[in-house]
Amino acid sequence: MSGKRRIRGGRAPNRTMLYMAMLCGIQHNPVMK
Repeated sequence: MSGKRRIRGGRAPNRTMLYMAMLCGIQHNPVMK
């Protein structure tokens, strides 16, 4: 719940960047799966 409030606060861009970075890392590092 608190996570959603953070996104509403205007941290969506940062959170999206972190999420995309995680996806890229998982794709480049199968071991992380």
